[in-house]
Amino acid sequence: MTSRPHESPHFDAGRYPQTYAFARSTQWFLVCAGLLVFAGCLSGALFFGFIADMPAPGGSVVHSLLAAFAVLGLYLAAGARSYRVILGADGIDVVEVLRRRHLERANIVGRRRLVNPMGAAWILVPKPEFGRKLQLSTFLEVDRDFSDWMLSLPDLDGDKKAIAGREIREATDALKARGFDTAAIERLRRLATWFRFVPYAVGIGVYLLPNSYQALTWTSVALPWVAVALVARFQPFYRFGGPKKSPLPDLSLPLMIPGFLLTLQVLNSMSPVGWRPTFALSMVFGFALAAATMRVDPWLRKHRGSAALLTLFCLVYGYGAGLEVNALLDRSPPMTYPVVVQSKRASHGKGTSYHLGLQAWGPFHTGQDVMVPAWRYRQTRIGDTVCVALRAGALGVAWYTVTSCSNVRNLASDH
Repeated sequence: MTSRPHESPHFDAGRYPQTYAFARSTQWFLVCAGLLVFAGCLSGALFFGFIADMPAPGGSVVHSLLAAFAVLGLYLAAGARSYRVILGADGIDVVEVLRRRHLERANIVGRRRLVNPMGAAWILVPKPEFGRKLQLSTFLEVDRDFSDWMLSLPDLDGDKKAIAGREIREATDALKARGFDTAAIERLRRLATWFRFVPYAVGIGVYLLPNSYQALTWTSVALPWVAVALVARFQPFYRFGGPKKSPLPDLSLPLMIPGFLLTLQVLNSMSPVGWRPTFALSMVFGFALAAATMRVDPWLRKHRGSAALLTLFCLVYGYGAGLEVNALLDRSPPMTYPVVVQSKRASHGKGTSYHLGLQAWGPFHTGQDVMVPAWRYRQTRIGDTVCVALRAGALGVAWYTVTSCSNVRNLASDH
């Protein structure tokens, strides 16, 4: 067989075909793990079916989940025994439980290396008309012939490294043309590293330093705009997004995280009145930030998917920042309504949120469910009277907070 230009001198077609599978110890471990999962699900189904007294709707959901995990357990056990990779002189076959994939060597563009906590695996990239990428298991027991077969293919990781190297050279050359030396460029890189930690520090400070509420909130409002200013000043060295593992500093975190911090603060400290003005205010703040990021970063303008995703984060910022600014700048006198608490509930998900059910008051003709901080929830009992302070809002969105009636006079100090 003739040699192809991309093949290494170590590739010897006469040494193939070769078949590779999991090591025997790995096979037994995965088989045992899969059978344990299956046995556990079967035991759970028997328990919930014949012993536990569970209502029909909940029982159906539980049995469906157990059945799904039982199938996954059997699939894991069967896959450990049946998985094979067959390397031939002209192609590769991957045998799995329910399918077999084949790729000709001539139709493989190249190889990539994927490293994860479980080990390293090869990814073979076919030509576009020959389907999806082919990822080999990390558990394969391989030898030198396997490595030679893989290494004889074009290294796509090397191409990515070359592209990344070209990007950073172009970015640093652009800064040098504007008068920045090597030491100044390194200081910019360190600045970006530290700047990415600022949103986390602000988030911790908001919850640990309540007396600094206004200063930290204004910091959260300003951080994305500082990131926009830095990208505008030092682009293309600074940017938002970019290729994965790019060597250029990415300021996406200071752009995105403050929006979530501000939204959490709003949900725990105030409630807006009326969805239309709230929606309009959120759109103004969100799209203003999104437009600014697109304007300063040409890479985003060329990648619509990344731009759309970043716009969603900007809209989250628009909600939190808009309502916080609306409250922080509000100087209108509060209208106070004593309201009886008629219910309490805690909602458990990835986090826990606390809610009070209030009787009708002021502009609301029906009861309202209001999210409150944990300490307020713990201090309030059903039947207690709390005071709801309603304000007009500096930017036209009325908002209210729930507080103790004895602290109404101190409401202005909270925001």
